[in-house]
Amino acid sequence: MAVGRRDAGRALQKVLGQGGNVNAANPLEVHDPKVGSLISYEGETTADGAADGSTLIDNVLTTRPDYNGNLVIITSGAYFGQARDIDGVTTAGTVTPHLVFGGQILIGTTFVIAAIRLTPVEVAALTALVVLLMADVGDASAATLGSIFGILGDPAATFTAQIAAIQADIGDPTGETLPSLAVKFGDIARSLDLTIGARWDGAGDLGTDITAILAALVGATSQFNEQADAVINQAVTAAEVFIITMTAATTRYILRDLRLKSADPTIANTITVRLYTLINDVEVNVDSFIITNANFGTYFSLMDMFGVPYVAGDSIRVSLQGSAAGPYTVTGQYSHGKTNV
Repeated sequence: MAVGRRDAGRALQKVLGQGGNVNAANPLEVHDPKVGSLISYEGETTADGAADGSTLIDNVLTTRPDYNGNLVIITSGAYFGQARDIDGVTTAGTVTPHLVFGGQILIGTTFVIAAIRLTPVEVAALTALVVLLMADVGDASAATLGSIFGILGDPAATFTAQIAAIQADIGDPTGETLPSLAVKFGDIARSLDLTIGARWDGAGDLGTDITAILAALVGATSQFNEQADAVINQAVTAAEVFIITMTAATTRYILRDLRLKSADPTIANTITVRLYTLINDVEVNVDSFIITNANFGTYFSLMDMFGVPYVAGDSIRVSLQGSAAGPYTVTGQYSHGKTNV
């Protein structure tokens, strides 16, 4: 009879415990062996993860090898079945997915780490690099000469060598005057006169003449000079704060392409956007716009907020003010031009 029990015990060990007694170090095998071979680790969270679903916590992982790059799959709870690539080391007891889960992964949630490595982040990065390369050099397969060599030329001919070749053809321009250059290349002085409408000093040094013309162009009025795009990233409180200030003396501005988006100010609060310009040479709050809990998800334009595609004037300011302390982050961007008056 004792022999029968031993035989039954060995059979159960073989079926349920992979040949040994079932214990913490040798847990019950509940997978098909083919499926089990794809699983590197099975765990249960020992604490709540981040509220936004960007982590899950299992202190047992501190005793296991690093599973960075493997696939983590939630097997219980509200987000059962969600799978993410692991983006970061796991030996500190924290699993960081490459994309957040649908919500917070609570304590007691079961999960598995599969012996599978999918790399969407790396693939996306390589795709972006290829797109940038195509934008820089064009599609070699469609090029006239059918190759990147045909598009870019011979890389063995360095830029310095090309400049030296040009100088060998035209000489060193230092000290040249319009008459001397005209002898080499024809009456370029007359051509420039017709183009820019102002005669150069033909007897003076060419460099001096170019400097004078550039200075005149920079100081010209009635021609807006485009400025670099400006980024807005402002924490808004109950105090009014100006995010755009264009008030320099003897300068006229044109504001375009303003886009603003606020964080949720919550149901009870609002953010007011105010536009100030000059009326009879006095700064006036000419228009306002309210961002609320119902519309904060929109990137608002000048047309959305103030009913105009652009704003022009000698003084333009835009401010933000919350109805409560917040802070509420407002982000955005705008472009503008300016000219002398």
